[in-house]
Amino acid sequence: MTIPDRYFARIEAHLPGIDRSRLRVNPDGLANFVIIADERWVFRFARDDHSRQDLARERAVLELIRPRLGVSVPDFTPLSDDGVVYPLIEGTPLYRHDLLRLDGAAQDAFAKELASFLHMLHAVTAAELEAHGLGALLPGATRDEWRARFEQAEQALAPYLWADQRAWLADLFAPLHDGRLAMTFEPVLIHNDLAPYHILMAPHRSMTRLAGIIDFGVAGAGDPAADFATLITTYGESFVRRMAPWYPGLDDLLDRARLRAGYLEVEWVLKGLATNDPSWYTVHIGRARDMQPIGAK
Repeated sequence: MTIPDRYFARIEAHLPGIDRSRLRVNPDGLANFVIIADERWVFRFARDDHSRQDLARERAVLELIRPRLGVSVPDFTPLSDDGVVYPLIEGTPLYRHDLLRLDGAAQDAFAKELASFLHMLHAVTAAELEAHGLGALLPGATRDEWRARFEQAEQALAPYLWADQRAWLADLFAPLHDGRLAMTFEPVLIHNDLAPYHILMAPHRSMTRLAGIIDFGVAGAGDPAADFATLITTYGESFVRRMAPWYPGLDDLLDRARLRAGYLEVEWVLKGLATNDPSWYTVHIGRARDMQPIGAK
């Protein structure tokens, strides 16, 4: 992928004498144009005004949480209102197939580190977020919002779903409609996008160490179940349950996480239909198929 001249000029101003052969583009950035320099520096440039606002909020989130986390997170230096640079966090994405090849002790060790990270992150209260100008609730906070999502999905997807898929969608939302599933929660700071490429691991003898968490671009005040929902789609519910000893109250939010995890696949299809971008139809490939229905013990 070619690096636009306007971005190269700003990188060169920060790293005098660098040439393009020492740069590579990370093609997976949706909101930002991401360039790695010398395998030491990460440059991110916002693609549009919305992404620029997200970048400013992400910087504020990182400044708030960095002193209290025991995990590496990006340390931004602003380049202007639409760009940042930070030292590359050494590590590789932990994909599900690699995680499941680890023995039980190694999986538990990683579950402990990931649960401890989330426990510290979710300890940031709504009051603290409000004090730092980050108090606005993320979408998906109320029962009415979730009912509206179901109605949208039912109308938009009805022509494409088979009978078993329609039954699955109805069953997913039934506890919401009949009142068995309460959507009440205390808002806390959530990452909101714990996909495997944002979770970095580093080998440590025979175990696995959490090297860092990146991309807090959609972090904000929300339901802590949202982070576990993403982990269910990333690693599966069986792994998420391993985290329970180090995350008090996990069982209490598991059903909300199941609803959110199930809906993620629906949301990806809806985005594909809305944007006519077929890549949204493939997001589910390789994701975990390990989730119990709402209410299961």
